[in-house]
Parts: sequence; structure tokens; C-alpha cells
Amino acid sequence: MRISTRMRQTVGGVVLGILTVSLMATQFLFGSTTYIPPRTDPSPLSADTTSENLSDLTEPADAYEMLRLHFTGSVVIGSMLGTQTHGTFNAAVLENGTKPWLSDCARRFATDTMTFSLLDTVLTDNAALSTRQKAERVWYMAPTYHAKILANGGIDTVSVAAPHSLDYGTDGLSDTIAALAEYGIDWGDNTHAVYRTQNGITFGVYPTSVRLTAPDETYTVPYDAAVLSWIDTAREKCAFVSVYLTADDAYPVTDADMLTFAALCAERGADLVLLDIDPDDEPVMQTAGGSRIVYGLGAFLSGGERLTDRRHTALEVEIRTENGSVLSWDASFLTFGAEAEEPWVLHAPDPFDAA
Repeated sequence: MRISTRMRQTVGGVVLGILTVSLMATQFLFGSTTYIPPRTDPSPLSADTTSENLSDLTEPADAYEMLRLHFTGSVVIGSMLGTQTHGTFNAAVLENGTKPWLSDCARRFATDTMTFSLLDTVLTDNAALSTRQKAERVWYMAPTYHAKILANGGIDTVSVAAPHSLDYGTDGLSDTIAALAEYGIDWGDNTHAVYRTQNGITFGVYPTSVRLTAPDETYTVPYDAAVLSWIDTAREKCAFVSVYLTADDAYPVTDADMLTFAALCAERGADLVLLDIDPDDEPVMQTAGGSRIVYGLGAFLSGGERLTDRRHTALEVEIRTENGSVLSWDASFLTFGAEAEEPWVLHAPDPFDAA
């Protein structure tokens, strides 16, 4: 029997309708049976996934990670003989707390690998301690909780080989180290170098009060054999080596001799040599081969000034690293305080070759 076109269309519509109703009934009773294959392509979803578009997602060949170190001059967070009378720094901390004194640099320091300062104050709660010398000089002392000034300001490491670290003898020094530990602050001195490791890179800092030996058959300039020996050892395990040299009252040394010895340290292999001397009105940076010699950082915080808005300068070291190796590094001076145009202002130094 011959079926007309109209009848075929009618039958087809009926069959399609029956199938549609059947599918709807199945979904109603048993849920959707639509199969969605799992996504195996790990690349990001994009409107355009051509090879040209995906090439933009690859890591550039010159990718590196920047690590930062900061170094400051002396930090005095106490008063003469620890007094708390009106007008002293200790009295100002009682009134204002521990936060405002380094608030302008806290955010910058908090994100770096290390911020290193010279602590020129004895931290102790023992009022019975006596000064180690009776000569006319200053003896800075503060309660142990003043260590929180450093922690609040982002200073995580200090030297206790500073000129005033032993103003109250070894007992005062022991109290200071205990106070630093309580607030999570690392320390170093002639007997204790500081090391920090990040991203597979180890940094070493040796803070020491130098004891220079007169020139002899070994060296033609004044030298400290202990410092040179540490540099030799540190070069074997550190990718970046620095020393921070201060003077000891018991071993007087001239600024000229300190600078001469700093050049010897750079020649020996120290990447960065810092000196606690202030012969000029502003910080100075010298280049010596691939090393830098820095001095004149001055007082980063002075308890004698009792100001929260003073201008102070730090050294910022930027180290470019990749896969556990140092690619390159540079340094510049960083100014904080009321006179700065911004919360911090980088000032590139004008380095010159050390003589």
C-alpha cells in the first residue's frame, strides 16, 4: 500500500511525541541521565584556546623572586640610667605605649627577610644593676618590655655588640638577651653570628666589635683575624655574607682604620660591610669590587630625642634569586619620617670606588 507524504509526516510526529513523553517521564522518575564526560584538559577555560593564546600563559624566561634585607644604625630605646622622670624616653613610652616609635617603617620591615639593627640599650628590670664604668658617659637602660618597640617596628634581629650593650656588665647583657627572646627577636655578637634561610638562600650576618691588630707580616693594614676567619667560613655556606663592625671602648680604633679594615673584609669575600661610624652628615656607600661598604647610618631611633616623627634612614638590600641561587643584588638608602615625601622614599646612593 502506498503511504502518502502527509501520512508519513503525521506518523513521524506521533512517534516523536511518544519518545519525548517517554524521556520526560524517565527524567521525572529517575533524574537526568545526560552524560557529561570529565574534563581532562588542565589548561584554564578561555574563549580562545589557540596555541598563540596559550603561549602567553607560560612563565617568562627572566622570572625571579626578590628578597629584601634592611639594616639600620643604632636604636636607643631607653633613658639615662633607666630614669622615668618627666621628659625622658622611658616616661614617654609609659605615656604613649610601644607602638608609635617605629610605626612609619613597620609595614616595610614586616615583609622582608631580615631587619637588622644595632641595639644600644640594656633591657632589664633589675634596678640594682650598677654601671660598669664611672667615667663621664651615658648609660642607657630600659624595662624589658621595651623590646616590644622593636617587634612592633618590624625589627627582628639586633646586634648586642653595640657600644652600650655592656653598660651594666654581663648581667645586664644577659637580661637584654632574655628580653629579646621573649619578644621573638634574634641577636648576634662577637660569639654569635646570625643566619637566615629563605627560598633555599642562606644569608649570614656577623655583628662584632672589632679588635684590630697592628699590621704585621700577615697583613699590611690593621686587621681582626676573627672577622676574616668568619668570612672564610660563611662563604662556604652562605649565598650572601655581611659583617657589621662596631668599635669597643676597650680597644680604641680610628675611623680611618675601620675603613681600611672594611676594604680588607670586602676583598676577603664579604658582600656587604657596614660600619658604625659617622664621619659625614649623611650615609655613605662605597663600592669595592662587587662588594659594598656602608657607613654613616646614624641613630635610627634615639631615646634622647623622644620624637615619633623624626627622619631616619635605613639601608635596603634587594636580592634577586632563582632556584636557590642569587642572580644579582643592589642596595639603596631608604628614608622614613616626617621629612620624607612618602611613607618611605628610596634614595639611590652615588657609590664610588674605595681607595
